[in-house]
Amino acid sequence: MTDELTACLAGYVEQASLDSSGQFTLSAEKSLEKLKNFSLAEPRLYVLNALAAAQSAGARSIAAECDADDTILHADTDFDFGPYLKDLSHRLLDDKSPPAVRELAMAFHAAKGLNPGAIEVVGGSQRLRWSPDGREVVEPFAGQGLRLHVHERLGLRTLRKAWSYRWGEVRLDTEEDALKRHCNLTPLPTRINGQPLARPLDLGECQHHLFSGCRDLDSQHPLARCLALRGARARSQPGPYPVVLAEGGRLPPYLVLVVRGVNYRMPAKGVDTRDFKAIAYVDHLRKDLSQTQLVQDQDFKGVLTHIGRLLRDMRKG
Repeated sequence: MTDELTACLAGYVEQASLDSSGQFTLSAEKSLEKLKNFSLAEPRLYVLNALAAAQSAGARSIAAECDADDTILHADTDFDFGPYLKDLSHRLLDDKSPPAVRELAMAFHAAKGLNPGAIEVVGGSQRLRWSPDGREVVEPFAGQGLRLHVHERLGLRTLRKAWSYRWGEVRLDTEEDALKRHCNLTPLPTRINGQPLARPLDLGECQHHLFSGCRDLDSQHPLARCLALRGARARSQPGPYPVVLAEGGRLPPYLVLVVRGVNYRMPAKGVDTRDFKAIAYVDHLRKDLSQTQLVQDQDFKGVLTHIGRLLRDMRKG
């Protein structure tokens, strides 16, 4: 939308009075029709939405187990997904559902795109079991936390994964690779097959560096660990969300926005033309339906503006 059109609409709004308000709803039939026409470009990326669901649900830790035909993600959370498991896929289109539920609905819907042998979701008080014939059975279950289990059929993909795991490798088309590639800055203690997911964050040799909004982070948070590592050399100031910036050094420029545990790499030149590195944890930003891009709304633009301001503060110091 252009600035001229925005200004025009704003003028009409100023002169208008409220007639009525409400919310659009979709019937189950309409929801199914829309969902049939939507799938992720890479169904394996469902695991990113599963991790985002766990983080949105206030999980304390996450554990993932990945092998040739099974992916199991378990999150230690008190949030009860049980009441939302009936018609879970439809929650994608329900703005009244909590963000954690919509993330789980996306993970469940996308996982079905792999045409697996079975899917099981345990969400506290209820358990959902899906079978290849499309049946979904929801039943009472005495469990704790969130558990998503996707069991794949024997096929070329599972055979390739089995071969790579035998030689101690991780294929690029696997859920394990997706987590390691896109979630290696997650703020939650997360393990894959017993190994820590988050890598130590190294800013490298830089001329300037600045931490904002990082003083009260858990000690295991990547930015808290990085701040402690830099010790007395670190500059720190209050801020609305955790951000670290650096300038100089041998690393190429980058800007990473971490939204509910998932990394989104952005063009650094969109903020500043000079060389800099920045990582910001901004869970309030929204994703588009592709799940691979962030919605460039006012919240998104506000984050870029804030980072630009922090860059100027860093260079002054």
